[in-house]
Amino acid sequence: MSYKLPDEKDLEAMIGIVGKEYATNNKAITASYLSKSVMGLEIYYPKSDND
Repeated sequence: MSYKLPDEKDLEAMIGIVGKEYATNNKAITASYLSKSVMGLEIYYPKSDND
């Protein structure tokens, strides 16, 4: 499996999905999202007795 940095075509697709305000091809942000999607990192809050 290989990974390529997003190009202008990819950026246009992201703009179509999330809007220009939130789409980016910044290397650091892209790497963060990739690691989250590949590793399945999510935040889960433990249930408290009040829930």
